[in-house]
Amino acid sequence: MHVGAKAIVRPDIPFGRARPSAGPSIASGCSVTIEYVRYSLTKHSGDDLVAAYRTAGEHLRASPECLAFDLTRCEEDPGSYILRIHWTSTADHLQKFRKGPHFPPFFAAIKAFVDEIVEMRHYADTGVEWLR
Repeated sequence: MHVGAKAIVRPDIPFGRARPSAGPSIASGCSVTIEYVRYSLTKHSGDDLVAAYRTAGEHLRASPECLAFDLTRCEEDPGSYILRIHWTSTADHLQKFRKGPHFPPFFAAIKAFVDEIVEMRHYADTGVEWLR
């Protein structure tokens, strides 16, 4: 994966279930909102966070508002993690996902880590990217 705002969908690394062709999607190149959640772990282990997102990811995959997600660990600071979630829009994330049936079990899986979040914001694609 590259560091740009758009993810590349690789068939050998599934992000989740297939999406209908209508509406925004990463594969179609439509604009999506990317939420970045940056963690600095001081109370929990990285293994605990990864395990929590394996569970929480099931609920993201079930949500039609979520197009993709990935969790990465900093190589220089092993307690630092970044979660990227690709949403159909910021409004869909806040109004549909957060008020829908998938949010309560998602939040239950990651609730213990909320105090270790140092950034949680939505970003828009700028169109500046390069990928080999």
